[in-house]
Amino acid sequence: MPDCRYESTQVLVSIGEDEQFTVTGTKVIDPGYTRVLTWQSVEEKTLPDAALIRGARLTLADEPTLIEGQTGPPDYLTEAELITAMERHGIGTDASIPTHIENIVQRAYVQLISGRRLQPTPLGIVLVHGYQAIDPELVLPHMRRAVEEQLNYIARGQAQFEQVLQFVTAIFAAKYRYFVERISAMDQLFEVSFSSLADTGKPLSRLVLC
Repeated sequence: MPDCRYESTQVLVSIGEDEQFTVTGTKVIDPGYTRVLTWQSVEEKTLPDAALIRGARLTLADEPTLIEGQTGPPDYLTEAELITAMERHGIGTDASIPTHIENIVQRAYVQLISGRRLQPTPLGIVLVHGYQAIDPELVLPHMRRAVEEQLNYIARGQAQFEQVLQFVTAIFAAKYRYFVERISAMDQLFEVSFSSLADTGKPLSRLVLC
């Protein structure tokens, strides 16, 4: 399939000698393979219509005004931005990434809002905080990336399936035991954030001790 081709334009505007402002626009020329792999599509950002010429002097339509404000937190990730982050950290494949996103939506860890952005739910936030409190490796990309690398070794014939399976299973079994022994930290977060288990949106939220 053909590459996705797009054009990126950056406009630099100088006011006086000290102040500079930039704005970047993106226009898709040919979506190429992203017609099929839609989650990798490029988000278009249209610049205002204007006859912009390098070195030209611009005239302000109105008197300049000073508007005070403050910076805010970054916006929620779009599906495309999340996919890019997962690919950057070596998590998932083109085939599995959409399933991962579908799962976290179905499990009520995030919800889709306008602009195809993923907003964490109270349940998702509490779970992440709980994992961080007990075993931060469970919410960092390192372990998942390591597992993906082992699978790639199998695909290239550089590792045996049985050995990788035993190795990965042993790691997660040990982490599961460690997690269960410290599950009270997760319970405390749920008790603070939810009045009952039903408020989590899930029928069960505790680990079953076997």
